[in-house]
Amino acid sequence: MGRKKSASENINELITQYETSKAENRLCYLDGDQFADIVCQYIFENKIQEAQEAINYGLYIHPNNIDILIEQAYLYLDTQRLQLAEEIADSIIEDYSVEVKLLKAEILLHKGKLKAVQELLNTINDQIDLDVIISIAYLYMDMGYPEEARIWLEKGKEQYGNEEDFLVVSVDYLLATHQYSSAVDLYNQLIDLNPYNSSYWIGLSKCHFVEDNIEEAIEDCDFALTADEQYGEAYAHRAHCYFYIGNPEKAIDDYKKAIKYKGIAPQVGYWLIGMVYQDQEQWEKAETYFKESIQIYLEKEETDPFIAEVYTHTAEVLLRQNKPDEAYEMCQKALQIEPDLSNVALIKGEIFLKKRQYEKAFDTFTNILNDSQDPEKWYDIGLIYEEAGEFNRSMFFYNKVYEIDPDYNNVSGKLAVICLAEGDMENFLKYNRMARYPINSQVISQVLSGQANLSQVATELLKKMQKQIEKRDNNQ
Repeated sequence: MGRKKSASENINELITQYETSKAENRLCYLDGDQFADIVCQYIFENKIQEAQEAINYGLYIHPNNIDILIEQAYLYLDTQRLQLAEEIADSIIEDYSVEVKLLKAEILLHKGKLKAVQELLNTINDQIDLDVIISIAYLYMDMGYPEEARIWLEKGKEQYGNEEDFLVVSVDYLLATHQYSSAVDLYNQLIDLNPYNSSYWIGLSKCHFVEDNIEEAIEDCDFALTADEQYGEAYAHRAHCYFYIGNPEKAIDDYKKAIKYKGIAPQVGYWLIGMVYQDQEQWEKAETYFKESIQIYLEKEETDPFIAEVYTHTAEVLLRQNKPDEAYEMCQKALQIEPDLSNVALIKGEIFLKKRQYEKAFDTFTNILNDSQDPEKWYDIGLIYEEAGEFNRSMFFYNKVYEIDPDYNNVSGKLAVICLAEGDMENFLKYNRMARYPINSQVISQVLSGQANLSQVATELLKKMQKQIEKRDNNQ
């Protein structure tokens, strides 16, 4: 959310003291702001139940403590209970403090009342205090108002423009507004100030990646690992780079190191490794890692929509291994979590096709399309039918693509090839004229000379087509 609160330096000690006292049934006498820090840390770790318990405990020791009440309001915001958050904020009498004003501003932004927020924040006395500027900038950015964040950053630019904390929030603003070239300049400034901060190198690497400077992005990761050889995020991002440039061995190695050094969660890491193997069409290895990812998700007993994505990829690699029944089971599990996944429905249609349940396949595909005017969707299904050797059906879907956009992805060429294979000379000539790379007599000669395994029927058909093309060309 809008709050950017730094935890106490001894936050782990505070949590240990608090949890030990609870376990031993002893009262834990901490200050109100210390309880607030514990709550904030729990929220950061997505331990919602523990955060609420700490709030209740803290308010028992310190009734109506402002710091703890603010954390309670933020917890309500984090769990989409806006009215309760507003009630807590209204109950705080000391509404002159910056922290309370920031809380109320966030509540107002949730309600879309930007003008009221601007008026409220303008009542803050010290508007050029660095902490105030940083807090307000992050509030606006997190709530989707980057232009308002820029206005506050401008207020502090002259005074704090070369300070590290100000540069950090400034670069976050540039990233939020997709100004990657400018962000590169600020990251270089930050690295000059603190060359051993691995997070700055990774920020720079991500900018270079977006700008398609992959070699520089990898080099940035190398520098991050020079500063900290156990920096998991550097291994994760370098793995993305290697995957992008087609170096699967190094990508897999770095993903494994990212898991080891906690740069990514194991279930995500195994999914990414599976994706690398899937890209290499190593279906069995992809299946192994996808299922490992699923197992971890199931052991955690947490509902995470992302697992639907893993089920979907597992279904796809199972289908490629001619395991349609297992693939179907994975599709059903994905749909139980995310019922509207169109790519799952696409796989189900392909499963029906694989099992020769042609009517089910056709009904599934047409239900996905639902009279869509998106040529890509029709094209993808046409391709599935073409690869299955069902040319009549593929013609149906490719023709729809041709109606929507005759120039889409050289669909004319696809139609021409199918017509040629089916012996439909009239439509072949029609589509071939529109094709990006028209088939001519020379192309057919090359096919005939280079395909020793062509069937007699196919060979005769091609020869016949070649003669008809030559005859047409001679008459022109």
